[in-house]
Amino acid sequence: PAEPLFRAMASLKKRKRSLEANETSSSSESSSTESEEEIERRRKKKKDKKDKKKKKKTKEKKRCGAEKLTKDDFYNKSAEFRLWLAEKKKIFFDELSSKEAKKFFKKFLKRWNDGKLGDVEIEYAFPYFERKRSAA
Repeated sequence: PAEPLFRAMASLKKRKRSLEANETSSSSESSSTESEEEIERRRKKKKDKKDKKKKKKTKEKKRCGAEKLTKDDFYNKSAEFRLWLAEKKKIFFDELSSKEAKKFFKKFLKRWNDGKLGDVEIEYAFPYFERKRSAA
């Protein structure tokens, strides 16, 4: 009589162990998927960072090595600004009020820093008279 009871208990213990093993494997599968997701997220983050760096380098390359300007450079870059006004906007600096000049300088500044002056920007990095002298 004790033997069937013993077999039933052993069978229950086996079942319990197999269920626990299944739970452990399924939880390890979910943790492995989480780690795969984590790995994928890190890869994406790293790629985004790399792309951002590449974009920044391209942007700086566009500026042809010219320094980044601020609104404080209004007087330092006045020759280049005046030249840009005359050549691109067909406006003479002397005809502008100070408010208008500051407004146009903001546009010049933005284009300079964004590298949107094109190849002409290299010319603006040098004073006008030096360009004239080298051409002669």
